[in-house]
Amino acid sequence: MHTKSLNVAAINQNLDWNFAVHYGVVEYLAGYDPAEAWNVRGISGRGGSSQKYFDYRQEKVVELEDQLKNSQELQNKLDDFLEECFTLFNAFRDENQQMIDQYLDKEFYFILGADRTGGTFMLKELSRALDWSYQNLHMSILHEHMPDFDIEEPDAIGWRKPDNYYYLLFQIVQFLVYINRVVPEEEYVVKKTRFSKCMQLIDYIFGDKAYYIVTVRHPAAINASRMETGATGEVVDDVKREGKRTLYLWQTVYREIVRDGQPEGLILPIQFGSGMDEFLADFFAHHNASVEPDKCHITERDYDYDFWTSDYVVNSMEWVRMLWQLHELEFPVPEEIL
Repeated sequence: MHTKSLNVAAINQNLDWNFAVHYGVVEYLAGYDPAEAWNVRGISGRGGSSQKYFDYRQEKVVELEDQLKNSQELQNKLDDFLEECFTLFNAFRDENQQMIDQYLDKEFYFILGADRTGGTFMLKELSRALDWSYQNLHMSILHEHMPDFDIEEPDAIGWRKPDNYYYLLFQIVQFLVYINRVVPEEEYVVKKTRFSKCMQLIDYIFGDKAYYIVTVRHPAAINASRMETGATGEVVDDVKREGKRTLYLWQTVYREIVRDGQPEGLILPIQFGSGMDEFLADFFAHHNASVEPDKCHITERDYDYDFWTSDYVVNSMEWVRMLWQLHELEFPVPEEIL
């Protein structure tokens, strides 16, 4: 379920590339209350809330398109926002580091990982530790829906194509301008991302300003959670086939993170379950948080252990660990299905 961007007439620059304004930007400029979307989706995404949020988001896109057509005030706000975006975009093209650094004066905590690995829970907990009011910012921008460029399988390296590269860069520019306008004084930014597939670009932009929190979970539990939340569709006729697809997605996400080597920013793989609890306890203590972290919730389920403990699955996960090892990075291959 990917975000539908708004192709807006205000983008009239004399460029050959196809750009789109992320609908979260227009949502922000139109004055929508950020808490509304967070309340619709919730943290767990369970009980049909992910689908409810998707439906909610699509309705908002239609509303925003209508507002843009009928509100000159909103169009003027968008023109002003885009003018700043194109200035920063051109700064990246011209390698004007002095201007770029004005937007990188924070520490960025980017949460990466496969779906259903506790990423949104991690967003909430890191935000609590850093006193980062994530619910005061728009979910469409702070969650995984920005960038909205479809960099899922099978074309994991498609972002490197020139048109796609500049489209993706412009999405990231919109994120930076939004953050700079909404929370200019904040020391930290926490964002759940889909950056796994374009780490080379993200590392180039953020460098040592970024911390990459990589959430890892056994693909069997991911598969079960995806089926429960409707991520696999309403009907799954072949459970084992869906399991193989989940394993493939799992491999792709964690492989792509290190495709181009070790990033300049610190990368921290965190295993779902007790590993996540231990990491959060240390993180809260390190940042002298005034509250205690919540515990990771584990759902008991029945699994096809014959399949999920087969050589096919075990070797597939071990292959990812070896790729990380080539770049002198440790990858925690999950042994327990949690």
